[in-house]
Amino acid sequence: MANTKVFLLVDTDNISDDTSVKKENSVIFYDNRGDRPGNGKEFDSKIDKAKKIIWKGKVMQNFMDKEDSVSDTVDIIKVEHTSGAHLLKKDIYTGNNTVVGEVKDDDEVGIENYEITIRVNRHGTYEEYSIDPKMHT
Repeated sequence: MANTKVFLLVDTDNISDDTSVKKENSVIFYDNRGDRPGNGKEFDSKIDKAKKIIWKGKVMQNFMDKEDSVSDTVDIIKVEHTSGAHLLKKDIYTGNNTVVGEVKDDDEVGIENYEITIRVNRHGTYEEYSIDPKMHT
């Protein structure tokens, strides 16, 4: 059993609320648990009871170049339960850059749908976007 680390790779040059497809395709989720990477609605991360889940944003251009060549930033500012099982101790977690949630230590199982709000600093302009992944025990 281990803590789960979820990373959001954000294409800061192309993310937009113009269409949900464009927004979803500008964010790729992956984790340290071997779950299949995907965009928001497709991504489902495994979590362990009584452990933590940590969300952290990364700029895709820096990840691809393997250096911090872009000054843009991605901050995870809120993670909120939207439907399904209640696997975390609280329904809302907030933070600045990284958000840490605590997984309950009880018998509840299933899939929890949640919404992540990110703040993207794109060339000095800040915008917020919401994305809807899942987690399961």
